[in-house]
Amino acid sequence: MENIPVRAILSYAQLLKPEFEFKIETHHDKYYLMLVVDVAKTDKNNSEYDEKYTLILRPLKESSDDSFRFFTHRPLDLIDEVTKKIQSFFNVKLESAYSFKNYNYIDTIEEQIRSVLKNSLYPNVEFEFNAQSDNPILEARFYNWDKGKDGGFFIDELEKLLNNKIVLRDNYRNTFAFYSKK
Repeated sequence: MENIPVRAILSYAQLLKPEFEFKIETHHDKYYLMLVVDVAKTDKNNSEYDEKYTLILRPLKESSDDSFRFFTHRPLDLIDEVTKKIQSFFNVKLESAYSFKNYNYIDTIEEQIRSVLKNSLYPNVEFEFNAQSDNPILEARFYNWDKGKDGGFFIDELEKLLNNKIVLRDNYRNTFAFYSKK
């Protein structure tokens, strides 16, 4: 594997997107430019939530006219844009990905959600938070989901069971799996 000018690349990435932190990692003999997402800044359930920071990572659907842009938004676009400029300037090969920091508080929220689920009409539904390197927003994944149930209604109901102290809708990528968590 060829050596690359890591410090220069990171400095250049910081110039392109000063509001974010970057790092370079190697996986499977490939270099990855990683945009480090500060999870606390993207989470409405944390006092460090920063709406401006979050909107850069994830543009929100503002109206029905905006649905197509929201639907076609590719989360890697932000980091790919930076990666392409770096590859061109430094003549290096890089892959794009996200990395995460400042997320230890999420364990408490996860336990609160699990506890409420266990003592609700949904005792078989399992829950966990998940982070993916191709998306900067945390995934709230519900397992053992009944195919006949409305996920949107469930999220609203769950927020009420949590006394509206935990925001799930428009905060995480809420996903539903019909199988058990392994």
